[in-house]
Amino acid sequence: AVVSTQSTGAETLINVAIVEKVHYTEIDWKAYMSEVEGFINGTYDYNELKGGTGPLVYPAGFVYFFSGLYYITDKGQNIRLAQYIFAFFYAVFYALVVSVMAKSKAVPPFILLFFTFASYRIHSIFALRLFNDPVAMIFL
Repeated sequence: AVVSTQSTGAETLINVAIVEKVHYTEIDWKAYMSEVEGFINGTYDYNELKGGTGPLVYPAGFVYFFSGLYYITDKGQNIRLAQYIFAFFYAVFYALVVSVMAKSKAVPPFILLFFTFASYRIHSIFALRLFNDPVAMIFL
């Protein structure tokens, strides 16, 4: 439990450092915001909901969740805030994974340190690119 708490704390600090020091990479965030803006403005036909990367292909749960983010982040303009929200999602996701691993006792606790310092891709997906996948992973 101590190692999992410490590694979750370390991950949180790493994510804060990433948000503060590494430049955000725009890939889909603007498209997501365009898609949900159409929904917020009253368009409910999926054939009409589009973003910079094409038509909306995600289910209604995505639309509702990202609509909330749209409002919280000043219509998607406050990307730094969105990054911190996604960093929080990462901390929750990481804590859940660590909890499952600790309960299984199949993995020695020191292995968590490797996850903490060797997970460039997952930090990138959550905190730098704001993909929709992290939201779905938390609800699994």
